[in-house]
Amino acid sequence: MIDTVQAALDTDQGWHVVGHSLGAVVATAVAARRPEQVQSLLLHAGWITTGPREALMFDLWSRLLAIDSDLLARISSWKR
Repeated sequence: MIDTVQAALDTDQGWHVVGHSLGAVVATAVAARRPEQVQSLLLHAGWITTGPREALMFDLWSRLLAIDSDLLARISSWKR
């Protein structure tokens, strides 16, 4: 995921990077890889360590992405 975001942002211009929840984790990793490109970084509701619940969710999402990306998209759009 980090490589995909970085490829989309790969320009000579500086970046203003914003992330919420999982996006905050991704934004932090992107900023760490290319600090010279980051003009500003705003993080909201991220976390420092991944617990068992998050690890299970990420594993499920990875497997669904590999097997049935349409199902992953439908599950991701469910209202909580």
